[in-house]
Amino acid sequence: MEHDRQKNREQCQHRGIPLPSLRTVRWRAALSQRQLAELAGVSANTVRLIETGRRGAYATTVAKLAAALRVSPAELVREHRRE
Repeated sequence: MEHDRQKNREQCQHRGIPLPSLRTVRWRAALSQRQLAELAGVSANTVRLIETGRRGAYATTVAKLAAALRVSPAELVREHRRE
């Protein structure tokens, strides 16, 4: 049973949309992970996991984060070059 739970957790970790630009856009907005989470109505842990690539975001989460950052969802999905 524990093996099944772990396997399910591993499968769930990789679902969703990767947001490779989330950290860069958040930094530009001068927000901490906690501040962004509060503005978007998600947990700080969700922001951390998405930023580190350990999990993707569901479409509703992408929309919430984009609205909180005042950018389009496409801006979060796009790869940014380091400046």
